[in-house]
Amino acid sequence: MILDLTEFLRDDVKDANYDFTLENLPEELQDLGIHLPLQYHIYVYKIANILEVETNVDLRYTCYCNRCLKKLSRSMNLSLESTYPLDSELIDFYEEDPNSDLLILDNNKIDTTKLVRDIIVSKMPMREICSEDCKGLCPKCGADLNKEECNCDDFTIDPRLEALSAFKPD
Repeated sequence: MILDLTEFLRDDVKDANYDFTLENLPEELQDLGIHLPLQYHIYVYKIANILEVETNVDLRYTCYCNRCLKKLSRSMNLSLESTYPLDSELIDFYEEDPNSDLLILDNNKIDTTKLVRDIIVSKMPMREICSEDCKGLCPKCGADLNKEECNCDDFTIDPRLEALSAFKPD
């Protein structure tokens, strides 16, 4: 979705709120188990020659515990602040700086789908666990150690140290 800020920038408005619903995810987010529709809110305000954009995403998703593979439903609120210079001199200055984290408006428009994608990619957890005390799966038989105990022999010698087992102290 494109947020056109032309009227906002032309008028003497200091701030504005926008609510959006995303019905379709960008391709790179489709395998993350995100529940649709995705609700997000954008708050825009001006400070001198700078436009600040705060994006908040209410994210609901399904994932699996990285230890025991239990299916989990999660929800979280993710937020990101973006800064856009409005003055042409500032734009020229920041375009030359490769380390600048300022963004440039494209014809007074912001692609909100890109903002949402950036928030999810940068802030969504890479690994989830069902609980801090999750025991996971047995690496030999695959039993869920949270539900049952297995009878697998858990004594293994590191192959790099196996030669030491033949060592007999006097």
